[in-house]
Amino acid sequence: MANITDELEQLASLMDRGLVTREEFELRKKALLSDPGPASMGDTVPVGLDQTADVAAPVQTIGAYRVLSTIGEGGMGSVYRARHRNDAKAEEQGGDVAIKVMHPRLASTPGYQKRFEREATLGLRLKHPGLVRFHDLIVDGGTLALVMELVEGEPLSKLLARRGALPQRESIELMAGLLSAIAYAHDQGVVHRDIKPDNIIVQPDGVARILDFGIAKGEDKGETKTGNAMGTLAYMAPEQMEDAKSVGAPADLYALGVTLYEMLAGRLPWAKTLSLVALLKVKTEGVLVPLAEVRGDLEPALLAAVDGALARPVGDRFASA
Repeated sequence: MANITDELEQLASLMDRGLVTREEFELRKKALLSDPGPASMGDTVPVGLDQTADVAAPVQTIGAYRVLSTIGEGGMGSVYRARHRNDAKAEEQGGDVAIKVMHPRLASTPGYQKRFEREATLGLRLKHPGLVRFHDLIVDGGTLALVMELVEGEPLSKLLARRGALPQRESIELMAGLLSAIAYAHDQGVVHRDIKPDNIIVQPDGVARILDFGIAKGEDKGETKTGNAMGTLAYMAPEQMEDAKSVGAPADLYALGVTLYEMLAGRLPWAKTLSLVALLKVKTEGVLVPLAEVRGDLEPALLAAVDGALARPVGDRFASA
């Protein structure tokens, strides 16, 4: 129990610094208390658009939409499969949609409401085949919801958990699509700041799509205070752990580098049993397990690309996606 107490204290300290969200803290706390064994720093419970998770929905309507089923639930809210009640509008939106509804206790909090509205504003202006499309923002009484394109597929995190390391060619093809989407977002002045396998949906045709711009930074610099960190620690660039407000495109490239490493290695670039504090030190010092030590069958150019994306100094990374 002492080790559990120590890790919870470390988690609380990291949460105070903005390196771990309240949701991640509660999820890890629950996992520790139910199973005190080690877990990967990057394990999360995704709330995505995985159609295999559909269950009967507890609500009937959201705004002008008829709810069909529940896709997922989490500490921040729920995601539903729904359809606009106007047939013409439904056809315009491509049929069924996904609606992300913020939990009422958060919807009434000005800070979370601004973040949600910013996600909608950024999402509505971004139109790229590698990004999940946004259709609408619903603000109705105590309801705060985002209407998005419904993407059939599974989170990359679940795919990796099921299959382990992916073949080199498949990994390259998936990453090429993600890079195209992020390059477009960067050209529009948007930095995602939370790229990770949970926020990537892989369609049945093998095309990867990026979702969740909840903490993205636009040209307005967002709501982040200087000196605060935002993101998911396992995929967060070292400079983002210090100050999320000032990060640029290289932070997203670092996160994509971690993601590509995980695709190719079936694991993250550090020991699975690291505590959060130890992981923080590893990332700060840039001491990662070289991909070449995990997979010796990869092309040298690919190994060099991963190393370049994961470089500790920002200036040593690629200039653009």
